[in-house]
Amino acid sequence: MAARLPLGGAKPPSAYAHALRKAYPIYNQLSEVTVGPGSYAQAPNFSHQFKSANGQWSVTLKNNALVLEAARYSTYADLRARLEVALAAALPVIDTDFFMRIGLRCINVLKTSGTQMAEWVNPDLVAPLSKLLFVGMADYGGRLQVIAPDGGLLLQHGLSHKPGREATGATADVPDYLIDIDGFRSEVAATDVVVAVDRIHEQVFQLFDWAIGPSAREYLASS
Repeated sequence: MAARLPLGGAKPPSAYAHALRKAYPIYNQLSEVTVGPGSYAQAPNFSHQFKSANGQWSVTLKNNALVLEAARYSTYADLRARLEVALAAALPVIDTDFFMRIGLRCINVLKTSGTQMAEWVNPDLVAPLSKLLFVGMADYGGRLQVIAPDGGLLLQHGLSHKPGREATGATADVPDYLIDIDGFRSEVAATDVVVAVDRIHEQVFQLFDWAIGPSAREYLASS
Protein backbone atom coordinates (compact mmCIF):
# COMPACT_ATOMS: atom_id res chain seq x y z
CA MET A 1 0.00 0.00 0.00
CA ALA A 2 1.58 3.24 -1.06
CA ALA A 3 1.22 6.80 0.13
CA ARG A 4 3.49 9.83 0.31
CA LEU A 5 5.02 9.29 3.71
CA PRO A 6 7.45 11.80 5.31
CA LEU A 7 9.63 8.98 6.61
CA GLY A 8 13.00 7.43 5.88
CA GLY A 9 15.02 8.23 9.01
CA ALA A 10 17.49 5.85 10.63
CA LYS A 11 15.15 5.03 13.54
CA PRO A 12 11.55 3.80 13.35
CA PRO A 13 8.85 6.00 14.88
CA SER A 14 8.71 4.97 18.54
CA ALA A 15 4.90 4.72 18.70
CA TYR A 16 4.89 2.50 15.64
CA ALA A 17 7.63 0.22 16.99
CA HIS A 18 5.87 -0.06 20.35
CA ALA A 19 2.57 -1.06 18.69
CA LEU A 20 4.22 -3.89 16.74
CA ARG A 21 6.88 -5.23 19.10
CA LYS A 22 4.79 -8.02 20.69
CA ALA A 23 3.59 -9.61 17.45
CA TYR A 24 6.78 -8.74 15.54
CA PRO A 25 9.74 -8.83 17.96
CA ILE A 26 12.53 -9.06 15.34
CA TYR A 27 13.66 -5.71 13.93
CA ASN A 28 15.78 -5.08 10.83
CA GLN A 29 16.90 -1.73 9.50
CA LEU A 30 17.04 -1.68 5.70
CA SER A 31 18.59 1.08 3.61
CA GLU A 32 18.30 2.12 -0.03
CA VAL A 33 20.69 4.48 -1.76
CA THR A 34 19.51 6.42 -4.82
CA VAL A 35 22.09 7.55 -7.38
CA GLY A 36 21.23 10.94 -8.80
CA PRO A 37 22.48 12.85 -11.88
CA GLY A 38 26.24 12.77 -12.27
CA SER A 39 26.47 9.49 -10.31
CA TYR A 40 26.23 11.29 -6.97
CA ALA A 41 24.71 9.07 -4.30
CA GLN A 42 21.94 10.74 -2.35
CA ALA A 43 21.40 10.29 1.38
CA PRO A 44 20.04 6.79 2.08
CA ASN A 45 16.38 6.16 2.80
CA PHE A 46 15.81 3.74 5.65
CA SER A 47 13.05 1.17 5.84
CA HIS A 48 11.98 -0.46 9.10
CA GLN A 49 11.10 -4.16 9.01
CA PHE A 50 9.50 -6.00 11.91
CA LYS A 51 9.28 -9.81 11.72
CA SER A 52 7.33 -12.37 13.72
CA ALA A 53 9.29 -14.76 15.94
CA ASN A 54 8.82 -17.65 13.49
CA GLY A 55 9.87 -15.48 10.54
CA GLN A 56 6.66 -16.19 8.60
CA TRP A 57 5.29 -12.63 8.79
CA SER A 58 6.84 -9.21 8.36
CA VAL A 59 5.67 -5.60 8.34
CA THR A 60 7.89 -3.04 6.62
CA LEU A 61 7.45 0.72 6.85
CA LYS A 62 9.18 2.61 4.02
CA ASN A 63 9.24 6.26 3.11
CA ASN A 64 6.61 5.56 0.43
CA ALA A 65 4.88 2.32 1.44
CA LEU A 66 3.58 0.04 4.16
CA VAL A 67 4.12 -3.64 3.29
CA LEU A 68 2.70 -6.73 5.02
CA GLU A 69 4.26 -10.00 3.81
CA ALA A 70 3.69 -13.66 4.63
CA ALA A 71 5.80 -16.61 3.55
CA ARG A 72 2.61 -18.65 3.90
CA TYR A 73 -0.68 -18.40 5.77
CA SER A 74 -3.63 -20.70 6.42
CA THR A 75 -6.63 -18.40 6.07
CA TYR A 76 -7.43 -14.97 4.72
CA ALA A 77 -8.91 -14.11 8.14
CA ASP A 78 -5.40 -14.40 9.62
CA LEU A 79 -3.94 -12.07 7.00
CA ARG A 80 -6.83 -9.62 7.44
CA ALA A 81 -6.33 -9.47 11.22
CA ARG A 82 -2.63 -8.75 10.80
CA LEU A 83 -3.41 -6.07 8.21
CA GLU A 84 -5.69 -4.34 10.70
CA VAL A 85 -2.93 -4.35 13.34
CA ALA A 86 -0.28 -3.04 10.93
CA LEU A 87 -2.60 -0.34 9.61
CA ALA A 88 -3.66 0.79 13.09
CA ALA A 89 0.00 1.12 14.08
CA ALA A 90 0.97 3.04 10.94
CA LEU A 91 -1.88 5.50 10.42
CA PRO A 92 -1.06 7.78 13.39
CA VAL A 93 2.54 7.94 12.14
CA ILE A 94 1.99 8.56 8.45
CA ASP A 95 -0.88 11.02 9.04
CA THR A 96 -2.68 10.50 5.72
CA ASP A 97 -6.35 10.36 4.71
CA PHE A 98 -5.87 8.10 1.71
CA PHE A 99 -3.50 5.69 -0.04
CA MET A 100 -2.52 6.28 -3.64
CA ARG A 101 -2.47 2.52 -4.25
CA ILE A 102 -3.23 -0.62 -2.27
CA GLY A 103 -2.50 -4.11 -3.49
CA LEU A 104 -2.78 -7.78 -2.66
CA ARG A 105 -0.33 -10.15 -4.35
CA CYS A 106 -0.54 -13.93 -4.03
CA ILE A 107 2.28 -16.11 -5.38
CA ASN A 108 1.59 -19.83 -5.56
CA VAL A 109 3.72 -22.67 -6.94
CA LEU A 110 1.79 -25.79 -7.93
CA LYS A 111 3.68 -29.06 -7.51
CA THR A 112 2.55 -30.57 -10.80
CA SER A 113 3.40 -33.97 -12.19
CA GLY A 114 4.65 -33.86 -15.77
CA THR A 115 2.14 -35.39 -18.16
CA GLN A 116 -0.76 -34.44 -15.86
CA MET A 117 0.00 -30.72 -16.00
CA ALA A 118 -3.51 -29.92 -17.21
CA GLU A 119 -4.97 -31.66 -14.16
CA TRP A 120 -3.22 -29.14 -11.90
CA VAL A 121 -3.49 -26.01 -14.06
CA ASN A 122 -6.40 -24.75 -16.15
CA PRO A 123 -6.00 -26.50 -19.53
CA ASP A 124 -6.57 -23.17 -21.29
CA LEU A 125 -3.30 -21.92 -19.79
CA VAL A 126 -1.14 -24.98 -20.52
CA ALA A 127 -2.54 -26.40 -23.78
CA PRO A 128 0.84 -26.44 -25.60
CA LEU A 129 2.35 -28.35 -22.66
CA SER A 130 -0.42 -30.87 -22.11
CA LYS A 131 -0.70 -31.67 -25.82
CA LEU A 132 3.05 -32.34 -25.99
CA LEU A 133 3.46 -30.01 -28.96
CA PHE A 134 7.01 -29.18 -27.92
CA VAL A 135 9.90 -31.32 -26.61
CA GLY A 136 12.51 -30.08 -24.14
CA MET A 137 10.71 -26.81 -23.44
CA ALA A 138 12.99 -24.62 -21.33
CA ASP A 139 10.51 -21.84 -20.69
CA TYR A 140 6.78 -21.22 -20.98
CA GLY A 141 4.51 -18.57 -19.52
CA GLY A 142 2.19 -15.66 -20.07
CA ARG A 143 0.33 -12.76 -18.51
CA LEU A 144 -3.26 -11.57 -18.41
CA GLN A 145 -4.15 -8.08 -17.22
CA VAL A 146 -7.56 -6.61 -16.46
CA ILE A 147 -7.81 -2.86 -15.89
CA ALA A 148 -10.75 -0.97 -14.35
CA PRO A 149 -11.10 2.77 -13.61
CA ASP A 150 -10.28 2.19 -9.92
CA GLY A 151 -7.74 -0.64 -10.19
CA GLY A 152 -7.19 -4.00 -11.81
CA LEU A 153 -5.82 -7.55 -11.77
CA LEU A 154 -2.65 -9.06 -13.20
CA LEU A 155 -2.12 -12.80 -13.66
CA GLN A 156 1.38 -14.02 -14.48
CA HIS A 157 1.91 -17.74 -14.97
CA GLY A 158 4.51 -20.16 -16.27
CA LEU A 159 6.89 -23.03 -15.69
CA SER A 160 8.93 -22.83 -12.49
CA HIS A 161 12.04 -25.00 -12.71
CA LYS A 162 13.57 -26.21 -9.48
CA PRO A 163 16.81 -24.41 -8.54
CA GLY A 164 20.02 -26.26 -9.36
CA ARG A 165 18.49 -28.54 -12.00
CA GLU A 166 18.76 -28.45 -15.77
CA ALA A 167 15.66 -27.22 -17.60
CA THR A 168 16.23 -29.37 -20.70
CA GLY A 169 17.73 -32.71 -21.65
CA ALA A 170 17.13 -36.34 -20.75
CA THR A 171 17.64 -35.68 -17.04
CA ALA A 172 15.43 -32.61 -16.92
CA ASP A 173 13.34 -32.14 -13.81
CA VAL A 174 9.55 -32.00 -13.89
CA PRO A 175 8.90 -28.28 -13.39
CA ASP A 176 6.38 -26.81 -11.02
CA TYR A 177 3.92 -24.18 -12.23
CA LEU A 178 3.79 -20.58 -11.03
CA ILE A 179 0.47 -18.77 -10.51
CA ASP A 180 1.20 -15.13 -9.56
CA ILE A 181 -1.81 -12.82 -9.11
CA ASP A 182 -1.66 -9.13 -8.22
CA GLY A 183 -4.83 -7.15 -7.49
CA PHE A 184 -4.88 -3.43 -6.74
CA ARG A 185 -7.02 -0.33 -6.19
CA SER A 186 -6.16 3.35 -6.62
CA GLU A 187 -6.83 6.30 -4.32
CA VAL A 188 -8.41 4.47 -1.39
CA ALA A 189 -9.45 6.33 1.75
CA ALA A 190 -7.55 5.20 4.84
CA THR A 191 -10.82 4.23 6.52
CA ASP A 192 -11.75 2.00 3.55
CA VAL A 193 -8.50 0.05 3.19
CA VAL A 194 -9.56 -3.19 4.89
CA VAL A 195 -12.90 -3.35 3.04
CA ALA A 196 -11.12 -2.64 -0.25
CA VAL A 197 -8.63 -5.45 0.43
CA ASP A 198 -11.59 -7.76 1.15
CA ARG A 199 -12.94 -7.04 -2.32
CA ILE A 200 -9.53 -7.46 -3.93
CA HIS A 201 -9.14 -10.80 -2.16
CA GLU A 202 -12.48 -12.01 -3.57
CA GLN A 203 -11.36 -11.16 -7.10
CA VAL A 204 -7.88 -12.63 -6.63
CA PHE A 205 -9.36 -15.86 -5.28
CA GLN A 206 -11.83 -16.11 -8.17
CA LEU A 207 -9.00 -15.68 -10.67
CA PHE A 208 -6.85 -18.23 -8.83
CA ASP A 209 -9.72 -20.71 -8.73
CA TRP A 210 -10.11 -20.31 -12.50
CA ALA A 211 -6.37 -20.73 -13.10
CA ILE A 212 -5.99 -24.07 -11.32
CA GLY A 213 -7.12 -27.53 -12.43
CA PRO A 214 -9.27 -30.21 -10.74
CA SER A 215 -6.34 -31.97 -9.02
CA ALA A 216 -5.18 -28.73 -7.39
CA ARG A 217 -8.74 -27.93 -6.32
CA GLU A 218 -9.18 -31.39 -4.77
CA TYR A 219 -5.85 -31.08 -2.96
CA LEU A 220 -6.79 -27.70 -1.48
CA ALA A 221 -10.19 -29.01 -0.38
CA SER A 222 -8.59 -31.91 1.50
CA SER A 223 -5.79 -29.96 3.15
